Amino acid sequence: MCAYSVFNTFPVYPLSAKPLILLAFCRYRYHTSLLLGPVIGASLYAVFPMSIVLMSDVAGAILASIALAVVKIPKLEKAERKEQHFTAEIKEGLQVFKEDKKLFYIVIAEALCMFFYAPLSSFYPLMTSDYFKLSAMYGSAVELSFAIGMMVSSLLFSSVLKINRKIRVSFIGLFAMGVMSLICGIIPPAYVGWFFFAGSCICLGASGNVHTIPLTAYMQETISPDRMGRAFSVLTLISSVTMPIGLLFSSPIAERVGVNVWFFISGLCMIMLTTGVLIRYAAKRRNLSV
Repeated sequence: MCAYSVFNTFPVYPLSAKPLILLAFCRYRYHTSLLLGPVIGASLYAVFPMSIVLMSDVAGAILASIALAVVKIPKLEKAERKEQHFTAEIKEGLQVFKEDKKLFYIVIAEALCMFFYAPLSSFYPLMTSDYFKLSAMYGSAVELSFAIGMMVSSLLFSSVLKINRKIRVSFIGLFAMGVMSLICGIIPPAYVGWFFFAGSCICLGASGNVHTIPLTAYMQETISPDRMGRAFSVLTLISSVTMPIGLLFSSPIAERVGVNVWFFISGLCMIMLTTGVLIRYAAKRRNLSV
C-alpha cells in the first residue's frame, strides 16, 4: 500500500531521469503488493478476529500517509492565472493530445478499446465459476495469474527491456491485449482449458503493462510540467467513464450469450479498433509527407 501511494505521485510529476525504468519499478512494487495482499489477508483472518484484520487496513493507511509525508516534491513555478471552469480544464487537457498526433491516436485507440476491455475485470470470476464450473480457489488463482503477468512485465521493463519507440510499443501492447482476450473467449470449457485460461491471463496482464508503461513514460517526457496534470486527468477520466458504460452494455450480452463470448467479442473489437487507428495514423502521416 505504501508503494502504491508513492507510485500515484509519479504520473502527475515530471520525472527527471529514465521515467520508463522508474515507472516499471514502481509498478513492479505495486503488483508485488497485490500478489502478497490476499495471502497476508488470509493468514491474518485465520489467526485473528475480523476486527483486527480490519484494523490492519487502518494501519496500512497510516503507513501510506507516512510514506507520502517523507517524500519531498519540489513546487513547480507557475504563472498567475484566473480560475478556470472544469470544462476549460478538460479542453486544455485535450489540447495537449491534439498537439501531439502520435499521442492523440494512441489515446483514441485506448479510449475505444477500454469500452470493451474494462468490463473484463468483473468477468474473470464468472469465467471460472460459470464457464469452467470450478470453485472460488481457481478464481483466486486466475486473479493471481493476472498479477504475476503484470509483475513480471514490470520487472523486465525496469531491468532488461530498453524502449526507444514508446508509442509503437504501446500500440503493440494494446493489440496484444485484444489477441489474448480473444484467445480467452475460444478456450473450451474443460478442466485442462482452465490452465490455458490462466496462462492467457498471465499474458493479458503483461500486455496491459506493455501498453501502459511506455505510454506513461512518453507523456512524462514530452508534456510540459504545467500541463501534465491536465493531460493525465483526461486520461484517467477516459478510463473512469468507459468502465460503467462498458458494463452497462456488456452485462446483458454476457448474461444472454455467455461470458466467454464477451471475451471473444472484446478481443476481436480491440484488434479491429487498434488496427483501424494504426491504419488511419499511417495514412495521415503519408498525406503529410507528400
